[in-house]
Amino acid sequence: MKIPELIPRPRVVVYGGEPPASDVPNQLIGDVSDRLARRAEALPAAGLTLRFVVDDVDEATPSLNADESYSIEWIDADVTLRAATQWGAVTGLATLSQVLAQGTSVRRIEDRPAFTWRGIMIDVARRFMPIETLEAVLDGMWLVKLNVLHLHLSDDQGFRFKSIRYPELASADGAYDRAALESLVERAADRGIRVVPELDVPGHVSSWLLAHPEWGVAGTAPAGPVREFGVHRATLNPANEAAMVAVEGLFDELGRVFADEFLHFGGDEVAVGDWTDDPSIANWVEATGIAADGVQARFVERVVASIHRAGRRAIGWDEALDETLDRRTVVEVWRGAKGRDNALKAGFDVVVSAPYYLDLLYPGAAHYLYGPADDFAQADAATRKIDRMRHVVDGLDWIDRVMKYPDLAAGGRRGRVLGGEACLWSELVLPELLPERLWSRLPLVADRFWREAAAPLASMEAASAWAMDYLAETGVARRASPPDELGILGALLEPAKWYRRLLGPAYDQRIAGRDEGESLRTYTVDSTLDELVDRLATESLPSKAMEAAIERGRLPDTNGWRLPAEVLEGHGGDDLLAAGRALAQLADVVDALEASRSVTLSRAEIVACAGPFGELLLPVAYVLARRVG
Repeated sequence: MKIPELIPRPRVVVYGGEPPASDVPNQLIGDVSDRLARRAEALPAAGLTLRFVVDDVDEATPSLNADESYSIEWIDADVTLRAATQWGAVTGLATLSQVLAQGTSVRRIEDRPAFTWRGIMIDVARRFMPIETLEAVLDGMWLVKLNVLHLHLSDDQGFRFKSIRYPELASADGAYDRAALESLVERAADRGIRVVPELDVPGHVSSWLLAHPEWGVAGTAPAGPVREFGVHRATLNPANEAAMVAVEGLFDELGRVFADEFLHFGGDEVAVGDWTDDPSIANWVEATGIAADGVQARFVERVVASIHRAGRRAIGWDEALDETLDRRTVVEVWRGAKGRDNALKAGFDVVVSAPYYLDLLYPGAAHYLYGPADDFAQADAATRKIDRMRHVVDGLDWIDRVMKYPDLAAGGRRGRVLGGEACLWSELVLPELLPERLWSRLPLVADRFWREAAAPLASMEAASAWAMDYLAETGVARRASPPDELGILGALLEPAKWYRRLLGPAYDQRIAGRDEGESLRTYTVDSTLDELVDRLATESLPSKAMEAAIERGRLPDTNGWRLPAEVLEGHGGDDLLAAGRALAQLADVVDALEASRSVTLSRAEIVACAGPFGELLLPVAYVLARRVG
């Protein structure tokens, strides 16, 4: 009997039964809403009689507290799917689709999620993503039971919402109109997915101030379109009534397009410095009697109040935390466990993003160490011991030292961890690169969002690999494809992790505390992202397989490990040449071990063969170093 790879792993699974052998369309009977019927059409044809027993099929859109529990009973060709709501039934269909796609069956499944917020944030502001790209993302989200798509619609580099009130704000190189967004929301609801829009204020607003420089704090409007990444000084002025009316109006407009109860106001990385350097703000502070260091809190207070007056609920990044913040506001925590725990203590519900930044190119195992409500200390320590993370441990230590958090008083109640949200910021992501960057690790993250405790990593990595392959077959995902002529070298290389790649030469400057390093950043909006490193897998599967074999005592065949320089020169500069030389050195190590000869390199020299070579990493070196050591 073939056991299906299921991700997330259900709470209760009883395996068994005969796999379906028919390509006859499935028959639907019972409590079938139009949404359920459309979702059931996505199942592979298996000649099943699919009976729905659903208590509530009337709710128009999914909500935060929707009951997503379900059960499946399978007897011969009859499958009964029971759920309290159609959202639970939609979730159950995702499990059934995985079973059928693998040509397998089960006898019984009982399942429900541990967390109600299981999301992915996609940054469409820095680099525009066509609506078709987002539609494909929804299909993958449904398969692995993610239920929130968070769209980061505005940032310094772009404003992607075609407002009716303020059409001049929309970026010329790409923005979504109301019809496209409403269609996306409806498509998401068919998959049990909520869509949460974000306009990031009061910082990250260079794109706003291009059209309305008068809305900004004095001296922060950009001279032209912002092409560079990083934190910019552009900031909206809370003393400017026209700016505040515009912000309130834009969130009201978002609320008319997006059905979800939540609107995200951003609130992160406000870099204005001393607000009162602007005379209009200094006069406003004096007239209102607020503290000079409370200007941002007053801005957020007004925006949050307007969102709540409209019957919606506000969510913002953790820099918005303040004693004055309305406790109905949900805090999205991206700066670690201390920020999460401070918010919970102060009575705020939280969504945890800190360990799930997919754009940082972490291996899947690093993300899987963290559950949204876990004590992160043990996972943080374990992350630093992962081979692929060794070259950025200094950066991880640095960020722990520099992050500052407000120490808030305890609230009347302790907040709840609503769940987690993976983030894919788009500095290094184009639409054609998104599928690999997203789905190479997101199924593992989805499992941590669904269940209280982690399962054995090896079994979940196998399920994650199946999900990635299946999504590739259906056109949702895509495997990376380094140039064939690089052979085994291309297959074994990976991109450098954390901010080593994005920051480039600025990485060392940053962790040394020298801000002038920002000018050394390698990438801008104009970067074409068509180099070798962009074609590499986030985590090389051939490398992982080879590393596992070496750990078991099997040495690889080194044929093809010594590439001619002219081959390497055709695909990169000195960094690729250095990686090629390192692989040749590793070939010498393997050959010596195979022949029981002395290895001429020390363990430290073998570790150095891992790199990084600029933005390139050769992780197999770490495992070979252990063989020698």
